[in-house]
Amino acid sequence: MSATTLAQQLEAIYARRRGRIRQDLTGIGRLDAALGYPSRSLRTVVIAGTNGKGTCARTVEAVARAHGLRTGLFTSPHRSRLNQRFRIDGAEVDDETLAASLRRADDGEATFFELSTALAFDLFATATVDLAVLEVGMGGRWDAVNQSDPEVSVVTSVALDHQEYLGDTLAEIAGEKLAVARPSRPLILGPGMQPYWAQAEATNADLWLNGRHWSVDRTSVRSHHVIAQRPERIQLDMLWDAVATGVATATRLGLDQQEAVQAGIDELRNPMRGERVGGLLMDAAHNEAAITALAQQIPAPVDALVSLCGRDPRVLAPFLPTARHFYIVEADHPKAVPGQSIERVLAELGASTQVVNRREALSLMSSAAAEAELKLVAFGSIYGLGPLRDALMGVDS
Repeated sequence: MSATTLAQQLEAIYARRRGRIRQDLTGIGRLDAALGYPSRSLRTVVIAGTNGKGTCARTVEAVARAHGLRTGLFTSPHRSRLNQRFRIDGAEVDDETLAASLRRADDGEATFFELSTALAFDLFATATVDLAVLEVGMGGRWDAVNQSDPEVSVVTSVALDHQEYLGDTLAEIAGEKLAVARPSRPLILGPGMQPYWAQAEATNADLWLNGRHWSVDRTSVRSHHVIAQRPERIQLDMLWDAVATGVATATRLGLDQQEAVQAGIDELRNPMRGERVGGLLMDAAHNEAAITALAQQIPAPVDALVSLCGRDPRVLAPFLPTARHFYIVEADHPKAVPGQSIERVLAELGASTQVVNRREALSLMSSAAAEAELKLVAFGSIYGLGPLRDALMGVDS
């Protein structure tokens, strides 16, 4: 497949993001069957949660690789290239490998996320990975990754998000996420999940509970006989909680060599999750719970650069006391919230605001990155800020 043909096919695939979200497993089941059920050949970990699931997934993969396993990692969303969703042995899949998988997997009818998940199954099975770590896109019960049969399941956290699909209450949302559990198999629950322990018990999974079976404080995590220390560069507590949940998950997989666990988290790279470059902090916080936690970790008033997709701009309210000024950049995505809509709501809340274009936003990020002290916090939609982050870091999109 030529580069032009691949680009055209990707453009058609991206157009499917405007379509509906299928709340069943028929689509991914059809793709999986057509590929010969690669999901069944994989040893998998499935990680759900409102916040922290991507960081947890990257941690499990890094620790597994440090133990010498050949790994596959599927995360979402991508920042600027579809390839970024799929990593084999720590490396993003190349265009040729992705193109070959697309030829095998795409039936022209699947939703965007169903196809992305089928690509992950196919890529990882073709590469004969020892462990595939799969991040849930949304919810859990009807998420395409739940087509797999995980050896270990994880729920990192529960907060209000995607209520139109998952339910209006925390208990309903928890129920959707806990559906990734399998009877008699390990289910790891992250910090803050204690209100949902009773719901988790109803899954008949083998529970591994924070505060009972494993523990985390601000400096270390303990699980089995492993004690891993928090790397200095992990500055945000909510990020550390997700890393710690990943360590607990890894130990339940039998990945419990002390030096390898520490090496894995020391070498962990987690773009757009508490990522600090000079005076710039970039984070994917995009719902009220995550934005509240982020605001609590910022020591002094700073400028903010925000972008939102499919959100009520009022989710930004918890950051108002922290932000001197809000710069707003609109995402290039079908569900992007218009910059003027965000500006109007923030102005009603009493904030100082300015809508900027992508070139201006990148200039703001570059200027902050050249400083030593924290000047700018860029947060919100990865679809809006991810391409800017990659441009800043010199990543080819």
